[in-house]
Amino acid sequence: MLFLKDQAAGAKYGGGVSGSSIVYWRTKVRNVCLSLMTTMAICAVSLFPSEKTYAQSAPKPAVVVSLAPLGEQMDDLKYLVKASGFGKMNFLIQSQVKHFTAGIDRNRPSGMMLFFQDNNPEPQWLGFVAVENVEDMLDRIADFADVDEDDDMIIISPENGDEIVAKEVDGYLFIADDKEMFNVAPTSPADELGDLPNNFNLAARVFGQRIPEELRQKGIDLISEGYARQMEELGKDDDELFDTQMEQIKSFVNDTDEIMIGFQADKESGKLLSKVIFRGTPGSELAKRCNVMKDLAAGKFTGFLNTESAFNANVRGRIIEEDIQSYHALLDQLREQMLEEIDADGELEDEEFTKLETLADDVISVLKETVAGGELDGGAVMMMKKGSLNFASGVKIANTAKLEKSIKSLAEMAEEKADGIVDLQFNSGSYDGITFHTINVAVPSDEEEVQKVFGDKVTILVGIGTESVYFGMGNDPLPLLTTSIEKSKTADKLESLNQYNIFLAPILRFASGITPEPALEKMADKLEENGKDRISVFSDVIENGLESRLEMEDGILALIQAGFEAVQSGAFQGDVDEF
Repeated sequence: MLFLKDQAAGAKYGGGVSGSSIVYWRTKVRNVCLSLMTTMAICAVSLFPSEKTYAQSAPKPAVVVSLAPLGEQMDDLKYLVKASGFGKMNFLIQSQVKHFTAGIDRNRPSGMMLFFQDNNPEPQWLGFVAVENVEDMLDRIADFADVDEDDDMIIISPENGDEIVAKEVDGYLFIADDKEMFNVAPTSPADELGDLPNNFNLAARVFGQRIPEELRQKGIDLISEGYARQMEELGKDDDELFDTQMEQIKSFVNDTDEIMIGFQADKESGKLLSKVIFRGTPGSELAKRCNVMKDLAAGKFTGFLNTESAFNANVRGRIIEEDIQSYHALLDQLREQMLEEIDADGELEDEEFTKLETLADDVISVLKETVAGGELDGGAVMMMKKGSLNFASGVKIANTAKLEKSIKSLAEMAEEKADGIVDLQFNSGSYDGITFHTINVAVPSDEEEVQKVFGDKVTILVGIGTESVYFGMGNDPLPLLTTSIEKSKTADKLESLNQYNIFLAPILRFASGITPEPALEKMADKLEENGKDRISVFSDVIENGLESRLEMEDGILALIQAGFEAVQSGAFQGDVDEF
């Protein structure tokens, strides 16, 4: 009977949605909605130790978790479902959510707070849910937990056997695992959340200095043990590098004043957003590392940002003097790894390996000199089309003449070791004071997949300027490289200090030329049609800290439906190893 009833519902609401789909979505929505009402309480009970320390005063929360009003959450969910191509399911989802969230106030935010009493590492928690009709809400909770109401308290007993206490105060249902926590309940819960509900669907703010020192030290010890174990597994024994990096980790843990993490579905901008903000305590080493990058002007490689590319990046930064030695230690480690990889098969003669060691030393010394200059500046771009790939990059480098000499020596060794495969053309051209060297690498005839992209050779370019080094690779990377250099002369306005951008449409189009899967072509068409296929990461300096955000354009959600339909039609069922 239930199945027949759901078939009728599907005919009425789904416009062709099957009864089994209705059953599936009803079950899913029910589980989601019930989880929304009890996640804070049940997760807290299961994650935190059962032994409690009772709050005797009103401590400030160390962690504040925010949930935007239910009405806004459901509007955003409707938007996401529609953008994913399953808009027909919205009526069903919204009606089910309305049923299982009965009693919750749709216009006010909810949240949770974690407290630490004195220096005790065991947290206490207090959740609060905005309610319109607490009895309706308790009726829904009673579907999966025992609810016992008395004059002053509500006892909720989930299936795991733990006990949760709840109490309604001025339109909020406060939830905890210890009734003593009601003594520290805020008179205005929404004030504790600040601006988080206005900006994010879900967010958390961590106040680092309110976390007990003992708990912070435990975190540092866990990181230290894991890193030491990793170094041991890799066969590395570098006490100086280990000590330097652990000092930086200690600084980050102990000097952090605040960390904020938030997630948002923004239908106005058509993006899914994630933001992370962290601030160091004023005057700390962490704050110093961030503030040194304030007022950092645009660099020399902004022209590598290209909206027609598959990938692009621009990186700017400064290094404080105290961290230079740490970077030098990392470069020393990189040198060892380079040499191990180069002679992994042990085929090099002693004389050849000695020469490589000298060249590696020269390259690392140039990089160390660059780091010692205290400023980082670079850019990169990759163009991908069906049957074509080109990459170009540029970076500020100290002592480019020394690096050029090392690169030439390495190329000559490669040509000698791979006779007939590598073709060198030193001083093959110049542009704007930059001297180019060309390395052509023949693609073996049995490498069919590589030949589909590059043809019978891959071209590598190295450009040497007075303060910069440029690199290109692909079918014909020179036009991309020179265009990026030229654009960098005028493109001085940045969307962010550091940014990385990925565009999925050209990547899928490129992939469709490698693997005979028609669905990839259709998915690329879909993204090009809506023109919203970008994933970006931005990073900016704020006072005493950094702000990073991840943005994904909602056109990418259309791939969910496109992929679902492709699989239903039999796509991606064969051997996909090549892709």
